[in-house]
Amino acid sequence: MKSARRRRAIEVAGPRSFWERGQRTQGGQSITSWCGGQRQKRQGSLFCKFFAPRQSTLRGYTLNSWYNHWTSILIEDLFKDHEAVLPTVGLVKKIDFFINDIPFDLKVTYFPEQLLADKLKNRYGNELTMLKRICRQLSIFIPNDMKPKELQLHLYNIIAEDQRTEAKDFITDIKSHKTAIIAEAEENPSELKKWFYENQGEARFDASNRFFLVLTDETDMKNSWKLKRNIVFLRENINHHLDNLSMNMSTLNTEFYWHQKQQIYNCKSDILFLKYPLKEELL
Repeated sequence: MKSARRRRAIEVAGPRSFWERGQRTQGGQSITSWCGGQRQKRQGSLFCKFFAPRQSTLRGYTLNSWYNHWTSILIEDLFKDHEAVLPTVGLVKKIDFFINDIPFDLKVTYFPEQLLADKLKNRYGNELTMLKRICRQLSIFIPNDMKPKELQLHLYNIIAEDQRTEAKDFITDIKSHKTAIIAEAEENPSELKKWFYENQGEARFDASNRFFLVLTDETDMKNSWKLKRNIVFLRENINHHLDNLSMNMSTLNTEFYWHQKQQIYNCKSDILFLKYPLKEELL
């Protein structure tokens, strides 16, 4: 019953509605106007000095944190609803559920940007360099006051919106390379599972068994985060995977090297790729 209410809440309200409710003070006044009024009343207020120039950043952080937290709980509930999955009783550290008596910590994630960039560079070239090249060919202005990651996203969006044949061919080509890289990882997931373990944050390092759910929107990979709220898509495909589950124990064995401790760890891990749109939808 709780999981059903959670799903309904996020489907109906969404992150924006949550923020709009949460940013109101008790008197119904928005934080923005409240802060402005307080600034006039109390010059030098530490709260206003800190909050006002950072409101956009804090707002984004709040939205992202709320969205990631609740969608992860909803997806975990989808697994636990299946008869092949045994939920934990209460909160158990590093264990969300059991499959075939094997404990797993669920990790909902996306294909790593850095790994994708490295593999793309090896077979296609540096993406930012290629974007700049096509922009020069099409006489598209290239800003010189943006950080590389911001510039790459900016140029990609500009080219993706360009209706000229050269621009369309470039976007199609780079998309095909990226989807091929992800397809190869799906065929041989050992490398990606190892990468996830070896590139986790030092503060959150852990060698527990993990079940990686990798979400990819192949029409626009920047929008893969939106799949976390597509409950119908997730439920159908998670259930399909669990209905046809036959775990090969040898494929679960994962060995990785943790550079901070210079030590080799062994654990069990599984991985499920959910790609949108599905192949049959493309036909």
